[in-house]
Amino acid sequence: MNKWVYLTIVVDIPAQTMTTYVDAVPVGEAKQIPRELSEVFGSSGDKNKLFIGKSLLTGSPTLDGMLHDFRIYRVPLSKNQLTAIYSNAQPGVSNRAVNVTKVEDNLPEFPLTQAQLYNAYLVAVPDVQVETALGDLPRLPSYVPGTYKEDMLGRKVRVLWPSPNDNSTVLEAGRYTITGRVPGTDLQPKAIVTVKASKAAAAPGLKLATFGLNQVSLQADAQNQQTKFIENRDKFIKTLATTDPNSFLYMFRDAFGKPQPEWAKPLGVWDSRDTKLRGHATGHYLTAIAQAYASTGYDKTLQANFAGKMTYMVNSLYELAQLSGKPQQEGAVAVADPTAIPYGPGKSAYDSDLSQEGIRTDYWNWGVGYISAYPPDQFVMLEKGAKYGDR
Repeated sequence: MNKWVYLTIVVDIPAQTMTTYVDAVPVGEAKQIPRELSEVFGSSGDKNKLFIGKSLLTGSPTLDGMLHDFRIYRVPLSKNQLTAIYSNAQPGVSNRAVNVTKVEDNLPEFPLTQAQLYNAYLVAVPDVQVETALGDLPRLPSYVPGTYKEDMLGRKVRVLWPSPNDNSTVLEAGRYTITGRVPGTDLQPKAIVTVKASKAAAAPGLKLATFGLNQVSLQADAQNQQTKFIENRDKFIKTLATTDPNSFLYMFRDAFGKPQPEWAKPLGVWDSRDTKLRGHATGHYLTAIAQAYASTGYDKTLQANFAGKMTYMVNSLYELAQLSGKPQQEGAVAVADPTAIPYGPGKSAYDSDLSQEGIRTDYWNWGVGYISAYPPDQFVMLEKGAKYGDR
């Protein structure tokens, strides 16, 4: 009662098992289940309807609780994967690590000076000679041949060299020494570096040059058939041509409290209302339609399509940016200075509330020229040292 539970059902068809986990701990297992899911859950009539929170058994009570998250994976997860998902969901735990098991705490530890494995037979590591040009830091070998007991033939030895803080050691011609170390031993091989005065370098010639996308064209093959390159280009270009710019402007208009066209739909996923990344796909979209315009000279209709989208996007964003930091009516109060943005109306602090009820849309207080798919609070908070999306 009154506790969140992480419930998992793992159906492993190859192993013919169905295991139930609670908080990543196995609590039940059915063996020798059928090798077809349709036989496990049914395939006709009401049998193939699975209700979240309702047992398959007749007369069993339904769940009286709340559901926070529901996922279906196409492969049976291992216990380590389930544990990682459960651990990452705990408060204060980073959600970046995936499929991570608990670090073993019974591994042996050795001091850096204690010989290990092949190092127990290592007698010496020779010094190395390295040359470099004036002003260029030397390239030191990562592995050096070692000398082993009783003329044994051993592998090359890993040598760790100190990293320089600057290139002051190679600003003049001459010689200097770098002392390295071999992990697990007290051996300290040296690298004797010779800095050679470079000859007067000839003026560099142009080797790479930029070119426009309109200079690139895809041709049919020797049999006059379209290649896979042409097929993939057309698939992408024609799909891009059907996109609606208003979807990529949706969260920008939402941030400024402006009405949306009747047919406009938000993008969702990473650009959904409550994400701190909303609006970021618009930059990718602008790049895509600009590059599509530059590379569709072979089809003037397509090129005109992308030119229209680009013009519409730029003009719409410009119109919103022109509203920032300027009074709604002549003589009204506004904040033109982007470093003096006040709290949102009715609030006593900056926040990241992007909900329909909580988002601030007082763009006249956002400083001249501000344009984003969310209000300036998050930027102000970041500049003051807050974590990303802290509130």
